Amino acid sequence: MFPIVPVFSLMLGSANASYAYPIVQAPLTEEEQTLYKKLNEFRGELNLPRLRLNDSLRRVAQKQSRWQESIGHISHFGPNNEPQSVRALFQHYAGTWNGETVACGFSTGLDVLKAWAQSGVHLVTILNPNFRDIGISMVGDGSTKCPYYWSAEFGSFIDYSEVKTMYNDIAEVSAAYEKVLGPLDGKVLTLPGLPERRKRRR
Repeated sequence: MFPIVPVFSLMLGSANASYAYPIVQAPLTEEEQTLYKKLNEFRGELNLPRLRLNDSLRRVAQKQSRWQESIGHISHFGPNNEPQSVRALFQHYAGTWNGETVACGFSTGLDVLKAWAQSGVHLVTILNPNFRDIGISMVGDGSTKCPYYWSAEFGSFIDYSEVKTMYNDIAEVSAAYEKVLGPLDGKVLTLPGLPERRKRRR
């Protein structure tokens, strides 16, 4: 399996640097659209807030995917070791909640979403009820060791009084996965580090 890496961060920072890669805000590609659509369907089955496409986070995702392609491996840090929260600030997104998932090697949006969902630490990120915005990028031509680099950047501006707690009804999550993404074929989903809870706290 190709590597996938998650990160979840509440860090905020400030900086005045940026990547050198030019960014054109083109529409999402077909596979990026698939990832976006299926992720919102997955979250919707669990009554989680729909994620809105955000131009600033899209730029973060595009730059991070291109940076990963340039160095030949996945990373959660930019050229000067900037974490996602700082890279978001470079693109004028000063969210109170930030998170990121990256991957390489998957040629379709559905496949990369399945991979993230089947990794517990990634699943916690993509189903976080406190995220409201997302930026997505897939970069690559299929010809390298890691042919496609994916970045999904998450964020929100919610006040801490609005924070919702993740739940661990894994049976409900598994049912939502199979309804939206297809059979688990014996794989077991996990939500690590969370206490078992039958109902979400609202």
